[in-house]
Amino acid sequence: GGGDDASGGGGASAIDAAAAGAKKALKIIKEAMKTDANKVCADCGARGPNYVCSTFNTFICTPCAGVHRKFGHRVKGVNMATFTLDEAKKLSEHGNAYANERYLAKRKPTAALPSPSDGYKHENFLRSKYIDKAWYKAKKSKADEAAAAAAAAAAAAKGG
Repeated sequence: GGGDDASGGGGASAIDAAAAGAKKALKIIKEAMKTDANKVCADCGARGPNYVCSTFNTFICTPCAGVHRKFGHRVKGVNMATFTLDEAKKLSEHGNAYANERYLAKRKPTAALPSPSDGYKHENFLRSKYIDKAWYKAKKSKADEAAAAAAAAAAAAKGG
């Protein structure tokens, strides 16, 4: 049988590459966590979030992670899970500010975030924010705007 043996032919190098990728991914995530918006939980404002919700590319605290899991959102512990480079890049490019600019766009900025200790009220807040999209407003990211500007410039250069 040609190439059926899983242990032969460069299996170790693929594992080494994956480990190196995971290490690089964690480094990217740790850097992203240093921005002001990502130093606090995206959902309750608690300092030092140690989870990510990869469904929304946000950094969240333990109690909020529990609610997200309950809703079926993808949650990973920063120091307990392995991340792909793609996941790390999304977290780095998006993060809490990006998500909250969209999911809390129509909410009064002065309105207090419910504390996880508020139980039901906190869960309802997260349901309203992410599932019902009660305060959601689509916004272009800086990358989207740059791409649109580049496309417009290219069209203008072509004369049309």
